[in-house]
Amino acid sequence: MKQAEKIYMISDAAKQIQVEAHVLRYWEEELKIPAKRNEMGHRYYTEEDISKFRRVKELKEQGLQLKAIRQMLKNGNLQGPMLLFENTGNEREKGDGTAADSLQTADSKEEVEMGKRHVVMVKKGEFLPVDEKTMALQEESREQKSFRLQQLLKEMIADAIQSNNQEICQEIKETLLKELDYQFRLQEEREDAREEEIVLKQEEHYQKIDELLRSYNQRGRKIKKTRREKELQKMDYEKKKEEETAENTDGSEEKNKGLKSLFQKKKRSAV
Repeated sequence: MKQAEKIYMISDAAKQIQVEAHVLRYWEEELKIPAKRNEMGHRYYTEEDISKFRRVKELKEQGLQLKAIRQMLKNGNLQGPMLLFENTGNEREKGDGTAADSLQTADSKEEVEMGKRHVVMVKKGEFLPVDEKTMALQEESREQKSFRLQQLLKEMIADAIQSNNQEICQEIKETLLKELDYQFRLQEEREDAREEEIVLKQEEHYQKIDELLRSYNQRGRKIKKTRREKELQKMDYEKKKEEETAENTDGSEEKNKGLKSLFQKKKRSAV
């Protein structure tokens, strides 16, 4: 059974190669290396890709520019020595070594007169002569070598600054867009929360008013009921009092009738 190939996300791959993630993306764009993506659209890298970018890093450290490394990738060989530049009098030789176009060589009057031709190759970070004729390079003055190295460093620094500026601008743009989107969403969430709070307070206010009205209504009904009960009690009391008064009146009349009858009887007996 074939073992599944191990893959790395861009952050893990960058750690393996010991570079930043944005550097990997920049190298892919400059070297025209198609980015591999998973089903989620995220970049991933295999062991072969990591080995390739490690070699690119080594070549960069040796002084090669991405333009020269891209030509090596087109030729399908990143491991062998690379033709860096050639001098033929006042002309640069044009041919397979397209990396020579990226470097400026110092012309020497003595070499023009002698018609000497020098080919320098890069191997393991060192400049090695191809044949004995390259020994003439030692005759160059230190000033010329220093000037040529300064020009090379200036070009490399300018390229790095330009590429880094583009990456930084893009990153700043993306960061600003993300921050603005976050702030807008945060503001919307705050406004929604404020509206919900206002609605909740209004509901609580109306609920309190409703409870207060109910309380007033219940109190009014209770007062009416109490008043009616008092009126009924008063009516019962007055009625009872009238009945008692009527009974007392009837008793007095009967008593008076009895006394009158007794008086008449006594009067008759006396006659």
